[in-house]
Amino acid sequence: MRILFAIALAAMAARADDAEEWKRQLEAERRAREADRQEFERRIRALETRKSEGLRTEVERYLEEHEAIEPHAEHGGLGSVIEISAILDVTVGGSTATDEALQEINLGDHDPRVRGFNVRNEELIISADVDPYFSAILDVVYKLSEEGESEFEIEDAFIVTTGLPAGLQLKAGQFLTEFGRSNPLHPHAWEFLNQPVILGRVFGGDGWRGQGARLSWIVPAPFPLTLLVGAQNARGETQAAFLGEEGEAVGVHTLAAQPFESLADLAWNARAEASREFAAWRGMLSGLLGFSFGFGPNGTGADADTAIYGVDLHLKWRPDTTHAGWPFVAWQTELVWRDYEAAVQADPVALPAARYEDWGFYTQVVWAFRRPWTAGVRYDFASSDGAYAGDADRLSFALTYHASEHARIRLQVNWDHVDGLDLAVPGASDRAFSLWININVALGGHGAHE
Repeated sequence: MRILFAIALAAMAARADDAEEWKRQLEAERRAREADRQEFERRIRALETRKSEGLRTEVERYLEEHEAIEPHAEHGGLGSVIEISAILDVTVGGSTATDEALQEINLGDHDPRVRGFNVRNEELIISADVDPYFSAILDVVYKLSEEGESEFEIEDAFIVTTGLPAGLQLKAGQFLTEFGRSNPLHPHAWEFLNQPVILGRVFGGDGWRGQGARLSWIVPAPFPLTLLVGAQNARGETQAAFLGEEGEAVGVHTLAAQPFESLADLAWNARAEASREFAAWRGMLSGLLGFSFGFGPNGTGADADTAIYGVDLHLKWRPDTTHAGWPFVAWQTELVWRDYEAAVQADPVALPAARYEDWGFYTQVVWAFRRPWTAGVRYDFASSDGAYAGDADRLSFALTYHASEHARIRLQVNWDHVDGLDLAVPGASDRAFSLWININVALGGHGAHE
């Protein structure tokens, strides 16, 4: 027994000696690695110092050689880098309504307006950051009319400041008026093929846009808040809610040319929008609430005015885990009311003063259920007693395949009901079913689909 005990003590002592030896070896290896690391860092610092000194010398030499050259001179600056992109858009389909009736149903100028093929929104976009103070954009639209005639229009041609202090920004030129959610968007950014019915009735087929200026302010608030005010010329086909085009009719009243005498003869707009984000249902819920207002003269008489009111809401939910933006659910709704005051008219017939009203809304839900697919449903309603008489409503379903951020294919079906359509188009039914397939491709960066 004593022998076994002695053997055990000897073994334990040997293992203790081995452990101490291993500790000494590990410590020596650690010190060697630390020395190597310090030497490596010393060499890196020395290399960076030499490169920094060399770079500083090169910069100083360059500045001495070019100190007489003004920034953004003929040698080029930010403005010499111009981005050019294009949007190609083709829609094909059919409807139970005739071509003539479709033009009374689909009021948007870029909507499909004939059975068969429609090429109504081909865009060429040129943009640039001019310098540290300004950026600019030019958007020219080509389309084929219902008769197959080529038509061109300048949709955007504006300059935007990029260096104003205190969250201010000024835009000037020709641009889409920032009223509500849909009006400021180009058709390629819409979730559905058609302009909302109420916007077509209030603003006309081209929407509300014109030549003018807009000042916006990002308010220093606990949540994102933006205020803006703008003014535009009130005449022309894109100002249908105001002076519009001479000879056009609103109700029984006829529009006449009105002289420009003061700032009161411009079409004014204002908007306030606020947004917030919340954690909800194992994801994030973002919301944006906006209030819009428009005011200006109309073409029925010298003292006749139009006021337009709008409220819009956009909610979007995404789960905590997404892939390239999918999945999400987005709900958007917008309510618009126009109060149109028509003046007394004596020519060609005597007409008393009148008040015409248009009001309506749309509400839509888009579900990105599986990449790269989205499905959407929208309901439109509009009621009018002015340029359009009676009610109209539409139910739309859209299924979109996003082949990439630059291309999409959309299938959309519409069920329309328009009161009094048979009066505008003799023999037409007041109900119509339409099916459309749209292909939209963006060339370049500007029009990439979200």
